Amino acid sequence: MTTPEDIVLQASQDISSSAQGSVNISAQKNLVAHAQDKISLFAAQKGLSAYAAKGKVELQAQDDAIEAIARKVIKLISTEDKIEITSPKEIVLTAGGSQLKINGDGIFTTTGGKFESKAGQHSFVGGKEIKAEIVSLPRNNKNVFTNKWDFYDLFYKTDFSNVQYKLINNQNNTYVSGTLDEHGRTQRMNTSINEGYDILIGTDDDWTVSLDDGREDENFEYNCSCGSHEDYEHEAEI
Repeated sequence: MTTPEDIVLQASQDISSSAQGSVNISAQKNLVAHAQDKISLFAAQKGLSAYAAKGKVELQAQDDAIEAIARKVIKLISTEDKIEITSPKEIVLTAGGSQLKINGDGIFTTTGGKFESKAGQHSFVGGKEIKAEIVSLPRNNKNVFTNKWDFYDLFYKTDFSNVQYKLINNQNNTYVSGTLDEHGRTQRMNTSINEGYDILIGTDDDWTVSLDDGREDENFEYNCSCGSHEDYEHEAEI
């Protein structure tokens, strides 16, 4: 079948394609697959490969877990940059009867064998909490708290794509970052419980601080050379 425009195949039940050799699908733009229930891929003999010549490869389980299981070695390699592993609750590494556990209470090592540490210098300094960046996933159930913040009136004279923000959750020491959309709003946040967020927002230019004491004749502004909000270290007192 050949047409200069569109071809639509529709059935009340199933559509099946079969070949003794290969089935090839090619598109000059996008290839999109959607299923209401599930999508399954199975290769019986020679494996499964997915490549992105440009752009990132993104995998999300928006309402459940992701499991990577192999009979032999699992490798996670970055050829030119770093590897980040982030969790708002806990990371547990277990091997051969020993364990490393990282959570909000601290870092805990457990082993029945020898604990050995080699370094040119050992330095122990005061403690500090770290806020980890996460991704806000959409939620499919109805029992969800959802919101986005509107900053149109504050930045209407600015190109919204240059306005960066961080939505900071001090309860689990995480944050979500991005730039305002075309309407001057943040991305939508979806949570299973009612949570409060601190918002750090601005541009790379000098910041302007507006003070309002309720009297119109005494409102004033002054420029603050505070630098980009990327240079601002967010502490717990915000």
